[in-house]
Amino acid sequence: TITGLKHNDVKRKHAQQYERSYVQRKMRQLIERVESLVMRREKSRVFDGDLGDRSTAKAVPSIELDEEDFIGVMGDDRVRSLLADLDIDDNPSGLFYKCDSNGDGFVSLNALMEAILQLRGGAQKSDVVANSLAMRALHVKFDQLMQVVDHLAAASSGK
Repeated sequence: TITGLKHNDVKRKHAQQYERSYVQRKMRQLIERVESLVMRREKSRVFDGDLGDRSTAKAVPSIELDEEDFIGVMGDDRVRSLLADLDIDDNPSGLFYKCDSNGDGFVSLNALMEAILQLRGGAQKSDVVANSLAMRALHVKFDQLMQVVDHLAAASSGK
């Protein structure tokens, strides 16, 4: 009935609002815990930054961790518990490389938060398809590059 459908829509809306609030609360707790662990290690550089439209706080400190510090922070029981609450079950080393997108050997707190938001939940069909298409495009570009290299090699050997 129409009343039943409206009731289900209201329940779904409340569930989404609770989920959003829950994730924001857990992300804030994670930020605070990482900050406190880093401050204890006295290896941080802190200044204001934000997560754009997906922010969980007005300003997120920019803390940069190398792999050793990152694994140390991720080894904390409270951090692991918060990650589990957010449906993140990666090993710390694997998570470091997912967060270090520019490959400079450091992970900022902003990059960690973005990665967590992207990694939440299971893989979806669209994720697999997008990766497959990206790999196919990369393969085509590589084949084109190999043709150019072969052409240049043939031209230089003919001289």
